Amino acid sequence: MDSEPRKDRVDIYSHIVVTRVGNSKSFQSLFSTNVDVCNIVNAAKINLFKMWYKNQLNYGNFLRQCPLNASHYYLRGWQFGEGLMPPFITSGSYRLETYNFFGKYKGRDEDFIMSCTVDAVIHI
Repeated sequence: MDSEPRKDRVDIYSHIVVTRVGNSKSFQSLFSTNVDVCNIVNAAKINLFKMWYKNQLNYGNFLRQCPLNASHYYLRGWQFGEGLMPPFITSGSYRLETYNFFGKYKGRDEDFIMSCTVDAVIHI
């Protein structure tokens, strides 16, 4: 979308896709999910997404509470860190894609915020 996000939007979501290079040398989906970013940021309960987010706070200036304020956010020198690897991940080549937005994913009210793709080779 070319329009500016509405100022009253606070429902920030991230569509996350994790894929792995299989025997065919093409990426095969491991999982795909939508997460409520503000729910993760504001939650006291620690889950995998919260641990990933807390790790990123060490390498950038991401929001520490919602609502999201208009600003320039960055992530520099990010390292995944120990203890953040889900148990289903084994050695191999992976791709993590995030698509961040307001509204409903692929819905009429979706407003794009940003996307990010990370390729990694994991050695366990």
